[in-house]
Amino acid sequence: MRREATANPKKAAILGLMALVAIYFWAPLVLKWTAKEKAVAKVDTPAASTGAVPIAALPTAEAAPTEAPRPKCPPWQQVVQWIQSDSRTASAPPLSNTRDPFQKPKTAAAETKVAEEGRPKPPVLTPAGVGLVLTGTIIGPQRRIARISGKSYNEGQTIEVIKDKLRVTFTLLEVHDRRAVLESQGERFDLVIPEPSKSSKMELLGNNGR
Repeated sequence: MRREATANPKKAAILGLMALVAIYFWAPLVLKWTAKEKAVAKVDTPAASTGAVPIAALPTAEAAPTEAPRPKCPPWQQVVQWIQSDSRTASAPPLSNTRDPFQKPKTAAAETKVAEEGRPKPPVLTPAGVGLVLTGTIIGPQRRIARISGKSYNEGQTIEVIKDKLRVTFTLLEVHDRRAVLESQGERFDLVIPEPSKSSKMELLGNNGR
């Protein structure tokens, strides 16, 4: 320090000032640390010298809790028998004269349909069975006509016939060469021009055949 002071007095003055500032700030902290260390030493020294152990550190002997004996469970067969014999677990009896809540209520139309399904369906009459006869067909570029029992019908027209007091309706679906397709009650029928009988054929005989 003497050498520094003699060699460079300004630098020595600055270093001395900084040392004073450092002592000013660090002195209180050092005093607090030394005071805490002394207090801890005072508290720990009696226990270390006497060998006493703090009461809180001693293990406390607690009485072991005694468990109550567990009841023995009955066998599962016995439990099932109890459930079956209990009236509160039995199924409810079926309700009579009541509607099933899980089904849709039947409407009048549904009841009518069920009643109609239960009735026997009338026999399906064929065109030949009611006396319809195909006598000719006309096939043009725009119209197709069938000559049935003396009347002409276009495709799509209906034919009504009364047989044994029953009204039967046929629909002319298709007209082909010498054949017509009729429909009644969801069934189709083919009506074909009958072939001429051999007896109706005329033969030309010569003079030798007289």
